[in-house]
Amino acid sequence: MPYALVRFFKKGWKDGERKKILLILIWFGVVFVFFSSAKSKLPGYILPLYPCLAPVVGKLWSEFFSQRIQAYKGGMLLSFALFFSLLISLLVAVVLIAKPTFPVEYELCGKDIILVISGLIIGGVFSLLSLLYKKPSLCLGIMVGAMCFVTWALAEHVLPKTEFFKPTKVMASEITSRLRPGERIGNYPASEKNFMTFNPSLVYYTDQPVVGIETVDCLMSFLGSEERVYCLMSEKSYFRVKENLSQIPVYVLRREGGKVLLSNKGDR
Repeated sequence: MPYALVRFFKKGWKDGERKKILLILIWFGVVFVFFSSAKSKLPGYILPLYPCLAPVVGKLWSEFFSQRIQAYKGGMLLSFALFFSLLISLLVAVVLIAKPTFPVEYELCGKDIILVISGLIIGGVFSLLSLLYKKPSLCLGIMVGAMCFVTWALAEHVLPKTEFFKPTKVMASEITSRLRPGERIGNYPASEKNFMTFNPSLVYYTDQPVVGIETVDCLMSFLGSEERVYCLMSEKSYFRVKENLSQIPVYVLRREGGKVLLSNKGDR
């Protein structure tokens, strides 16, 4: 990918294909920056990047097949070197850093992540050997096979287990199990005028309207409602307003992963 991007921009700029380059840059930049700035991220958010990058990589492989392999060998070898360096660094980080620092998470997902990294390394080695033996079709085929394996492993083994570590999802499930018609959900601190201040996962997982609570006074008013309400906030925010909340009946329904779920009424 890095080599494909560099060659595409360098060659395209010389060939006068500046409009195509600007289109790719704007497409990639807008999608990447917008979703990277979101407070909550889901895997599907980056899907619009794939159609943008596919022509770039496809153009490189098309030229690679139609011209002499030797002309591209240096760039491809550099890409493989970067690829292996990143994978080995990631493997070392998982084993030496993640394992002692996050033992629970490692026990749950560590082996699957190592399996994914190992699959990429093995696929990369065979793909590199195919390149060195001047078999570009086999090289590409092995790459595609390795990516299919990684996609399967992530979808079937790694990503489902990471759901366990999403505190907002757990809290949303807690809310929806209790929620009755006429009851409201709030998010503090959040502004109705700025959606970037919201926790979008709360809206996504509850599939309910969420009230943005911007100030402590608004929070007090919200939790002082006659009807039952629920409010999700971080533990830091909770400790900042805890003294204020002591003036009204407030119940902590659940704490999970740095999040606190409050209600103005206790358990039913």
